[in-house]
Amino acid sequence: MNTSTKLTSNLAECGNKSKPLLVADLVTYEPRYSFNDEPDDMGRWARKAIYRKLHIAWISRLESNGVVKFSVNTYFPLTGNDCPNKHEMCDAYEDAKIAVETLWTQFLRVCH
Repeated sequence: MNTSTKLTSNLAECGNKSKPLLVADLVTYEPRYSFNDEPDDMGRWARKAIYRKLHIAWISRLESNGVVKFSVNTYFPLTGNDCPNKHEMCDAYEDAKIAVETLWTQFLRVCH
């Protein structure tokens, strides 16, 4: 199955599932600053979301008063008049990844 066929079939199968099938296979998360679940010695922690060598989003770990949140910043527009980014806060890293993958799948549907 070529990539174009896989793209079409996986987008059609997404439906209401919580994790889009297409993106789960093709988006990778590269560590920045820290290579484990804790921030580096300067308090930084981030992951770059990469789709086929294209940097599509940035996830940052934020901590305040012992509460950890994950900030998602996308680098693609979601509507015709939209600036090429969206900001979203998530309670867990896995939720942040699902947010990136869901938004990216929506973007691909518009472009396809």
